[in-house]
Amino acid sequence: MRFLKLAVISVAVLFCIVTAIGLLFPATVRVSRAADIKAPQDSIVHLLADVKYWKLWLQGARENPIQFLTAKTEGEGT
Repeated sequence: MRFLKLAVISVAVLFCIVTAIGLLFPATVRVSRAADIKAPQDSIVHLLADVKYWKLWLQGARENPIQFLTAKTEGEGT
């Protein structure tokens, strides 16, 4: 009986500790990337604006294909 009481109390205390640690984490996490590009803006703006050119400069886009759900590849709503 003593061992069972110790096990139940241990599980309850461990649950409280894990819950308290979990409350310290933020509810949302935002991940962003930034890159410095040493080129004139007018020479690269078309590469950034059109999704079909992203495979030329976006890391991982060559290995993982970009799937287009619509024929529109540039502009708002792409």
